[in-house]
Amino acid sequence: MGTLRCGDGNETAFVPYRTVFARCIGENMPPRFFITHSWNDIEFAKQFTDAMRASRLEGFFDAYSLSPGDVITAEIQKGLEACDVYVPILSDAALRSPWCEEEINAAITLSKLPGRNGRPRIIPVLIEPVQDRMSIFLRARLFVRFEDNFQASFQEFWRGVMAAPTQDSPIIPKPPPQSPARETAPSSSQPAPQAPIPAPAPTRAEPPASAPKLETPPRVTVSLPRDEIMMLYQDGRAHQNAGDLTDARAAFQKVYDSDPNYRDVSARLTKLDLYLNAQELMAQGVADQEDKLVYWEQAAARLDALLQLDARFLDTAEKLETAKRWIALDEAYERLQDALEDDDWASAFARFQQIQSVKPTYRNTPKLFTRNFGEIVRAGLTKRIFEPDGKEMLLIGAGAFLRGSDGIDNAKPERMIHLDAFYIDRFPVTNAEYKKFVDATQREAPYVEADWAKPYNWVKSKRTFPPDKANHPVVLVSWEDASAYAQWAGKRLPTEAEWEKAASWDFSQNKKRLYPWGDAFDSARCNTQEAGLGGTSPVTKYVPQGDSMYGVADMAGNVWEWCADWFDENYYKGSPRENPQGPASGQYRVLRGGSFGYEASDARCARRSRNPPVDLSLYAVIGFRVVAAPVRL
Repeated sequence: MGTLRCGDGNETAFVPYRTVFARCIGENMPPRFFITHSWNDIEFAKQFTDAMRASRLEGFFDAYSLSPGDVITAEIQKGLEACDVYVPILSDAALRSPWCEEEINAAITLSKLPGRNGRPRIIPVLIEPVQDRMSIFLRARLFVRFEDNFQASFQEFWRGVMAAPTQDSPIIPKPPPQSPARETAPSSSQPAPQAPIPAPAPTRAEPPASAPKLETPPRVTVSLPRDEIMMLYQDGRAHQNAGDLTDARAAFQKVYDSDPNYRDVSARLTKLDLYLNAQELMAQGVADQEDKLVYWEQAAARLDALLQLDARFLDTAEKLETAKRWIALDEAYERLQDALEDDDWASAFARFQQIQSVKPTYRNTPKLFTRNFGEIVRAGLTKRIFEPDGKEMLLIGAGAFLRGSDGIDNAKPERMIHLDAFYIDRFPVTNAEYKKFVDATQREAPYVEADWAKPYNWVKSKRTFPPDKANHPVVLVSWEDASAYAQWAGKRLPTEAEWEKAASWDFSQNKKRLYPWGDAFDSARCNTQEAGLGGTSPVTKYVPQGDSMYGVADMAGNVWEWCADWFDENYYKGSPRENPQGPASGQYRVLRGGSFGYEASDARCARRSRNPPVDLSLYAVIGFRVVAAPVRL
């Protein structure tokens, strides 16, 4: 059996690597590693790091080592300074990466500093045949190729780990020089310790069957004819112009493999790699359930570098601004908590706006918003004026509410459903407000040829409303008229679920109200048949006594209001529990709220009615209000 000389001068027979490892450097002082890699090679890097960790080695690997709130550059610096073994995973993408180059240069500099005993030992790992393009500083080091068999290559790599000096342990003598044919081939006079594999300790003759494997076929460089290279380059440009960036990169890579100096192909590949890496990191950041900002920090670094190379590359500038907004979430959340503790509702609402515009579900933001929404409403912070109609709108916060009523046949069953945040008009659209739309779009003025409609008909020739009804809700409008107004205003009609939540939900008590103001009907709070007015009334007549908990007015009585949904009396039985949009089709559109000609029971918040979207011959005293959603506070 061969021998391995330990730092204390003792010799030991060749034994499995775990035993050698323990005897030579002790159970508590294993070398620490640092992994540099391109994000193109992330899967290999993860497999490699898993193998290192399974062998009781610890160190820095960005995908595992960075946590939310970490300053990436500081963590990288600490990881480099602490490592004993520095492993740059080298590929074509890695050699073109400015971050990989920066980390490699930093490791080389550290290894030459006095008092570090050559720490870290640099062991390049090649997963593509790029040795001819490595810097002179890397070429001077022994490297390991992982182009074929992971297990065999890891055995060779482990010899370099065993020779690495550590900060707290004796330096293990380096192995004798290797043959020129294979820089890291084992010496015939001194056998190497068995390579670590994430499985029970292997023997030299029989590596474990469960060893991790990564078979990467060696790349073959083919010199293509010039005309073919030109066509590939043109294909790459065409794909890039069409937005097919993956196909563009593949075409440029073929050009580069044949002629690395062809036109600007190297620069194009670098920019595409930066962009695609950043795009992938941003997608991971959006999907991450733990709200780690490290993905966004790394994406921002790549996008920033890309802008230095090409300030007009695709939508890089916009993507960088998006990444910066995500990075700012952590600080915004801290400021939100400070503002809530200080009862500073204006500052708290500003932070809610900032967070919800990026990721409404960030950490505990939804719970905090729901819990403190009442204070925000009382502080008058939920009001906004929207153009072009200039209407005041109120914020209805995201969250669950109880929809329906078991006491109304077509509103069964009662069920908690979730709605995203939205703004809703505080008042129904008035005649004066509707005239802005009519004048701007040349829409036909509201008019129905019937005696009962005379009090509400506009003068067609002058396109004017009855002079005594400027602040009354506009009526004699079809669903299509209402929808057209909403589109002109940059808004939409509310779903019936949105309408019902704005009318009925008491967020302070977490309960549903029968009427907007409470559970007891009061004719002094709304214009229904019981009020005896016999016609429409000003939309401000019952403010504030008839308002909902959110401050939305005139939602009981006065006029029925159009909603966006098609009507289906059985829809509630199987509708989605999140943001229901109503049936896909139907004969009627939903009406809500009751009117001056109907009884109190029709003014209940859960009451559902219907009307054909265009035909106003039966049911014409109908108005509407609109919503703005999705909310970008």
